[in-house]
Amino acid sequence: TGNQLACAVSIANINLMQRNNTINHVKQISTFLSKKLEILEHRCEYVGEIRQRGIMVGIELVKDKKSKLNFPPERVLGHKTVMNCRKHGVLTRNLQDIIVLNPPLSIKNDEIEIIIDAIEKSIDEAVSSLW
Repeated sequence: TGNQLACAVSIANINLMQRNNTINHVKQISTFLSKKLEILEHRCEYVGEIRQRGIMVGIELVKDKKSKLNFPPERVLGHKTVMNCRKHGVLTRNLQDIIVLNPPLSIKNDEIEIIIDAIEKSIDEAVSSLW
């Protein structure tokens, strides 16, 4: 409150979001992301559950999909996965064995495909390094 510069930037941001139809874009991209995540969940045997709200996502990594048995914490699979993602050009973070995605509102379909592909490769690489 009372900061004229911050208020001016906020108004400019709102105008930009209206001009670019950001809300509709996020709805569309969220649907596309859901479809890609569903494919990932079915293809990757170490993805237990995927939680999504809009374009914010949590991908749970588990040792056994049916029983939802977790990997031992000392294996730090989530950390290994996000470090592998960096090798594939994707920056993300983990909360233990949950991979967190929070992409920018301006993300495009092809960028989502790159992210999902990198995550799938990175999970496989991280799991194979455990054995």
